[in-house]
Amino acid sequence: MNELKRLSTAFGIGVIRLDVDDPDSSEVILPAKPKDIIDWDTVNKLSSINPDFRDFLKRIRINMTSREVRKEMYDSVLDKDELIKSLSKNKVGL
Repeated sequence: MNELKRLSTAFGIGVIRLDVDDPDSSEVILPAKPKDIIDWDTVNKLSSINPDFRDFLKRIRINMTSREVRKEMYDSVLDKDELIKSLSKNKVGL
């Protein structure tokens, strides 16, 4: 939880406890906050230890340079019913 708080403070990222059985009952643990300045030390730390994050940063750079967002490179936004179905399917391995 301390690391989540640090990341939330550094990036303004919110954290949600998702109730997979009832997404409407999910709760915000740490609210998102807008940030004007990026903590580049933390960005570099995360990208050096997390290849998925490093790839995400590369995709963002490409999108910003080309000014074209390739939506297929990102997670889709699911409506409530699709979310419940997806979570139920993946719940077996939890």
